[in-house]
Amino acid sequence: MSPLEVDGEYRGTHALHVHPHRKLDNHRTVITAALPLINWLIDDDDVVKIAFGKLVHAAGIKYTPRVQCSVAGKKVEALLVDKTAGQSIVITGKDAETAQKIAGRIEAKWKHDVLGVQGLSVVI
Repeated sequence: MSPLEVDGEYRGTHALHVHPHRKLDNHRTVITAALPLINWLIDDDDVVKIAFGKLVHAAGIKYTPRVQCSVAGKKVEALLVDKTAGQSIVITGKDAETAQKIAGRIEAKWKHDVLGVQGLSVVI
């Protein structure tokens, strides 16, 4: 069973609304493609907090899937974009060193899962 459960508040095919979790901030709407990544981060002991940012979606528009991470101290700001939507997410790690590792893991996992880049290994 995944750590996050969808609560049934419909957000369209591009996003999901999830039940509260101790590692999540107040905003609980996440793009559908990011749910496996978020569940993976919730299981990570190096992750202290996850805050979902603004979500963008426009009907009939295809985005260029990508991931961009920037690290500032203990915080990782990740921009996650799939073909239908994009969202910024701020992840707080235990310290600056783990934040850098988390950013690398996010990029590798998103590239593998969403972009289909083969041959990337994700080290936990």
